[in-house]
Amino acid sequence: MSELTTVVDGGANGHAGIEHPTSAVQLGSEADLRLNWPFIRRGLVAIKKRQGWRSTWRPEHVRDAIMKGHAELWLGYPATATEAGTTVPHGAPIAFAVTQPMIDPFVHQALGWFVWFAYKDPLDRSDIVRVMDDYLEMVGRFRGYQFLEMLTAREGLVRRLVKHGWRKTLSVVRKDLWLDQDEED
Repeated sequence: MSELTTVVDGGANGHAGIEHPTSAVQLGSEADLRLNWPFIRRGLVAIKKRQGWRSTWRPEHVRDAIMKGHAELWLGYPATATEAGTTVPHGAPIAFAVTQPMIDPFVHQALGWFVWFAYKDPLDRSDIVRVMDDYLEMVGRFRGYQFLEMLTAREGLVRRLVKHGWRKTLSVVRKDLWLDQDEED
């Protein structure tokens, strides 16, 4: 884990940090990506399966985007309380998110922050999703973004996100121009 990016006990870039007795979030480094790639890949494959035919990406595309600095990896960990009253991450990650700034084409600035992927170990029963959502909101505000945004075709996820302050803002329609290679066979 990268010491400079742990969000508890001061956090990355001078953030106050989100402290919770069971969870901690940190910005992942290239070493974190390599070390945790089996878990991250497993989560990306699960997301891709849920998306079904809508998926044109591969897990390796996501890894490459992170490695090239086009996306950021956020890791959620179980945590323990210290004597000083802070929490510190320990063990393997139980959740992750991949984010990218959204560059406005007219002002050429990052006005929003896109949550490309978010995954939680289905066996985990902690509140890591809330902790990660709270932390990404805090980091987004710190960076000057006006909003967080994600795309999903899962209405159940939309209903859960609305309970946490998200709102549905648009519908996306798509017309495929080419058949997928798998569909041709």
